[in-house]
Amino acid sequence: VKKSDLLIKNGLQMSTQKTYLAGQKSFIKFCDRFSLEYCPASQTSILAYIADCDGRNLRHGTIVNYLYAIRSMHLENGHGDILKDNFSVKRALKAIHTKQDNTCNQKLAIDHKIMKSLETLHRSKIHDTIVMWSAMTLAFFGLFRCNEITIPDNSTFCPNKNMTTNDISFHKGVNGTFMKVMLKQSKTDTIGTGVQVIIGCTETNVCAVCAMKNNLSLFIGNKKDTPLFVLNNGSILSRKVFVSPTRT
Repeated sequence: VKKSDLLIKNGLQMSTQKTYLAGQKSFIKFCDRFSLEYCPASQTSILAYIADCDGRNLRHGTIVNYLYAIRSMHLENGHGDILKDNFSVKRALKAIHTKQDNTCNQKLAIDHKIMKSLETLHRSKIHDTIVMWSAMTLAFFGLFRCNEITIPDNSTFCPNKNMTTNDISFHKGVNGTFMKVMLKQSKTDTIGTGVQVIIGCTETNVCAVCAMKNNLSLFIGNKKDTPLFVLNNGSILSRKVFVSPTRT
């Protein structure tokens, strides 16, 4: 039984497992506070929890993820789908989404114009700036998710999952220089089949190939299975550190 439970658990990405665990803990804590049964939970309990989340100013997306976590807990324990055709839940979520849409700050998509405004970073000789610019251009041109090029916060580096220097190779073709990037695992590739992404050299200031060469020049000695992005203090580039400067 334990092995089957583990297989069911490992069917989800590690990041999804963490999100679900947080959502389930939050819901159980809420139910305990009001002496409510959490599994199976009544629609009244679910709606009260949604209202509680809204009262704590949780984002609409976070509340939805938490509800999926509660749904998963019910299905894993042989109960029905608490969200299927649930009009009241959908209406409550729509109200929260509408309210937050009118109050949240508009986020800009990172396009080439924004990248070009940051192009002075490519001339920097500062270690951490070189690392950050390489990560930014790799994510931009390779269309990578943040967690695909960084390590999750408070996680341990794993060379079998996370990007290493071995995953980068440079080549010359008819149309110029390009690099191959091996993505070993992703959100849509949970079993780790892997895919190779090819990125060409733009020969401009905003160039993932040039930035990556600068990043790799920071490494001294044996680079086998070395994390791809290492900051000057020796720490591996995390999601939090990477995202922070891109928000300003």
